[in-house]
Amino acid sequence: MKKNYRKKPSGAARLSANDIMTRHKLKAYQDGYALAMAKYGLKRGIVGSEARHTTTAQYYRDLLNQTEDIQENIGLLLAEKERAESELAKIKSEARTEQLKNKATDAMTAIASGVGSLFGSGKLKELEQANGKLQGKIDKRDNQIRLLNEHMRMQEERHSTEKHCQQEIHRQELNMKMKKIEELNEIIGKAFK
Repeated sequence: MKKNYRKKPSGAARLSANDIMTRHKLKAYQDGYALAMAKYGLKRGIVGSEARHTTTAQYYRDLLNQTEDIQENIGLLLAEKERAESELAKIKSEARTEQLKNKATDAMTAIASGVGSLFGSGKLKELEQANGKLQGKIDKRDNQIRLLNEHMRMQEERHSTEKHCQQEIHRQELNMKMKKIEELNEIIGKAFK
């Protein structure tokens, strides 16, 4: 047996999702809610946004890619640090060699001055000039060593700061996603109830 439903008169009140959930009314609901929650620091989303929900799987893929990028940057920074350290060690060894040469030159100058004073030669002035040039080179090398040490220290500080910032961003994003998951689980739990 077929049921016949009575139709309501067109002017009568009716309850219909088509009347409540129109695009215009949904926008008004969001605007009103944003105004009511503004005192708590909540802000209205972007009106007409083309943004789409990111799945949890996609979020974790993006997070993994970011982590890989960070690891790659750390590897590059460590390689740069090793290169700077080896360059510093090379310059230090060169500086030691220059110091030994300088000491040898001083000893030769002392011997030459002693011998020169005995024979009255002008070699002493030449040796003093050569000694002055060597001292200038040593000073230049010491300055290069100081600059490299400073550069290496700055690189280490930058690396440490960058690593800490990336870890903090990763932790915050993870916490936010975990909170969202908890909220969604609560909503799902309520929906099942």
